[in-house]
Amino acid sequence: MKSLGKLEPDNKKVLVRLDFDVPIEKGKIIDTFRLDASLPTLKYLQPAEKIFLVGHSGRPEGKVTEDLSLRPQADYLAQKLGLSLREAASPFFYRRYLLGDKIEILENLRFFIGEEHNEKKFAQKYADLADVFVFEAFAVSHRKHASVYWLPKILPSYLGFRAEKEIEILSRLKRESSQTLAVIGGGKAKDKADLVHKFAAQNILLGGKTANELYLNKETLPKNVVLPIDGVLPSGKVKDYVDMSKKEVLSVRDLGPKTIKLFSEFLDKKGKNIIFAGPVGQFEKKSFSLGTKILYQRALGTKKFTFLLGGDSSYAALKFCLREKFSYVSVGGGASLSFLSRKSLEFGDVLT
Repeated sequence: MKSLGKLEPDNKKVLVRLDFDVPIEKGKIIDTFRLDASLPTLKYLQPAEKIFLVGHSGRPEGKVTEDLSLRPQADYLAQKLGLSLREAASPFFYRRYLLGDKIEILENLRFFIGEEHNEKKFAQKYADLADVFVFEAFAVSHRKHASVYWLPKILPSYLGFRAEKEIEILSRLKRESSQTLAVIGGGKAKDKADLVHKFAAQNILLGGKTANELYLNKETLPKNVVLPIDGVLPSGKVKDYVDMSKKEVLSVRDLGPKTIKLFSEFLDKKGKNIIFAGPVGQFEKKSFSLGTKILYQRALGTKKFTFLLGGDSSYAALKFCLREKFSYVSVGGGASLSFLSRKSLEFGDVLT
């Protein structure tokens, strides 16, 4: 896949796989970060004859779900690009959002079973619209879905500016893994187990639901993994993990003061890079947000390279008014984990 800078978009029809999966509440986008990250690519492509944007939102599981339509995203991009917005029905794509005269957003890919079932015929319908394909959805690059897997194989393909930057930064972190400290939290412990076992970090500090689940199988963890000492229970009581029942371990909502102190010392003394992959507590609630907030602040105070990975990490930093202070904020969660865990991505060869 070539760098987008090598594409001359003039007089071409361009199909772009974007990342439209942003948090929405009551029909309003509450964090536009992923859409904003795609703007340099969209602006570069504006001389094209036609631009078709495709992507997904949520998990409608092959059914039309109006709450997961791309209408909010279309409205936001129209505003950012200074274009008018119209809607039109479409026999195959269900609905098109027309931004000005050149740009069309085709409705949520996951409204159709062909996307997640990775059907080549489904991908071909989209490929027939365009001359070239641009991949600018790094967050789904680990998914073997039709728009990720087949489109780069059917059309001449280019990597969007943000996707290229993600790969550049992650490649550097992979090369410098022995000089990197990783703080892994949040949920989806099964997804993060690969990173825990395969990423050769100087140390990996565990928090959140990931820590709770992996603590119960601590004898299988690599020696560079540091588990929490104490945690905050739903009642607000602080208790050492060694004194907890299995049920209590799984219910821990935040790091306790001993663990915050221990992890802060690691942030000060270890590594030249610090990765955060998931919050270390239930940050949405003030009473369980202290661990995440203190570790973010401590890491930023070290002046090291600080990397936020995943939507929850990014959203927590936004809530604490800290996101813009990080060295780099990834648009990917599972994709970044897969890349760092030395798993292959699904969208083809990178930057050939």
